Amino acid sequence: MKPIRFKVTVDDPNTHKVRIEMTVRGVEQDAHVDLCLPVWTPGSYLVREYAQFMGVVRATDGEGGRKDVIKIDKARWRVDAGAARELVVSYEVYAHTLNVRYSHVEADHAFLHGPSLFLYPVERLSDELEVHLELPENWAIYSSLTQPEGSSSYRTAANFDELFDMPILAGAALDVVEFEAANVPHRFVIWGRGNYPRECLAPDAKRIVEASAKIFGATLPYEDFSFLTLLTENDYGGLEHRSSTALMYPRHAFTDHSDDWPDDKYVDFLSLVSHEHFHVWNVKRIRPERLGPFDYQAENYTRDLWTVEGITSYYTYLSMLRAGVIDQKRFLKIFAKQLQSLHDVPGRKECSLRDASFDTWIKLYRPHPNNRNSNVSYYLKGSLASFALDVAIRVDSGGEKSLDDVMRHLWMHYASEVGYPEGGFQAIVEEAVGLDMAEFFDVFIRGTEDPDWNDWLENVGLELLCETEPGAPPFYGFDHNGPTVKSIWAGSPAERGGLHPGDEIAAIEGFKANEISALLDETKPGEAVAFHVFRRGELKQLVIVPDDPVPTNWELAVRGDADDVSLGSLEKWLGTTKETL
Repeated sequence: MKPIRFKVTVDDPNTHKVRIEMTVRGVEQDAHVDLCLPVWTPGSYLVREYAQFMGVVRATDGEGGRKDVIKIDKARWRVDAGAARELVVSYEVYAHTLNVRYSHVEADHAFLHGPSLFLYPVERLSDELEVHLELPENWAIYSSLTQPEGSSSYRTAANFDELFDMPILAGAALDVVEFEAANVPHRFVIWGRGNYPRECLAPDAKRIVEASAKIFGATLPYEDFSFLTLLTENDYGGLEHRSSTALMYPRHAFTDHSDDWPDDKYVDFLSLVSHEHFHVWNVKRIRPERLGPFDYQAENYTRDLWTVEGITSYYTYLSMLRAGVIDQKRFLKIFAKQLQSLHDVPGRKECSLRDASFDTWIKLYRPHPNNRNSNVSYYLKGSLASFALDVAIRVDSGGEKSLDDVMRHLWMHYASEVGYPEGGFQAIVEEAVGLDMAEFFDVFIRGTEDPDWNDWLENVGLELLCETEPGAPPFYGFDHNGPTVKSIWAGSPAERGGLHPGDEIAAIEGFKANEISALLDETKPGEAVAFHVFRRGELKQLVIVPDDPVPTNWELAVRGDADDVSLGSLEKWLGTTKETL
């Protein structure tokens, strides 16, 4: 059967519109063809309703004869195919959402994200595809789609899964930084101005890529890779693909101009690079069975999402450590901060890691005022569970095994079209390292109680220290954006005192609430504090009695009584000694 053909036209970028013409051949035997637009994108587990940006869908029989099109649900169109040899379907997409999960077009560039643009015939997801790009003449085009020799604007894809997984970045003034890693071409393709350290990107990314590749045998699973990078005002994020990634980062947030280079802000960008690249193994090729083949019209549920995002979040920093772009002190500082962040989420005691994975479709990307109290991030808790899992495997195996062995086992047995069975990850770990992991999974994956972190850390010579700064303000337990209360922590003084999400704080102790934090800093634990708030336009007076300050300094430090065995485990794990920390 002949490939399905798309013509993608951007003739006036200032309208933010992409015109699509789709030619579907081989419909002689069909009474009608149903065409769908995805409602979500793999790697971002939220129904995004891309069809909201589509205009009217029209169709002809290829010879100019009009064919009827009936919309039969929010993202499905039925096209009359009677007596036609082919169908030519045309529509426009409004592309003005600057985000790695959407398409965006303006005067100097286009970021074209497949799921937000391309209709697909329900029964023909495996068809070969042609993509003809009609973009402004001076625009360069970058994509992992196959580029036939001698063509600048023509691309092909083996099927719709490939088309949806290979975004296109095109523009007039893209900055391209080329490098090789593990003998494979890589590049940063950067749209937008910013203070990024251009001379550092290639060597640092090269080290990160090669450090991750060593886990799986040092051979990369692709022939070419692009970091498609969009510089924005304040936005941050990334989306993984099989042979590229789309990154979004604040244009002036690469450095805080500290004397310690690389500083925290550049490390933050490198962590985005490291995280999204590690996904080329963990989720794009190693995955739970419920994450492919995809149903693009509905949620794809799995309780094992933590295994792809949590483990990847852990290796984000372990790969950076092994690459030498951060040191051991910074590595432990990052995970101490994660432990603090997890402790600040009351929902960790309500929602297990498995359940957080399952509920991502309705919770993670849809935060609400009670989210902190009812949910936990499978990124955050999953990263810490993976951290602990690596420690547990190393200690229980006497240093003979690690989480690396689990990842290699997965690569050897599950890097195929068939993912690992739902709920089978514990058995996979046990098979890979030869240990009984039931207790670990009961605590960290299926449970909701806080583990005794120091009990785990003692085996590698570390301890978790939580201290309160002298003069720290008392604890109230609410978040605010300016004067508006965003959320209330369960069981907190704010909840006990009757403060509500959405309240607008007008005064504290009779003083206008221009600087809320400064006013609260002047209060003392156990002493009543008068709040005046507007609630739905009505002035209310509340009394809140704050608790003692919470620990603000969290540190992972070497135990003073650590023995040689535990210190040896620490050195084998992180390549450090007591003296270097």
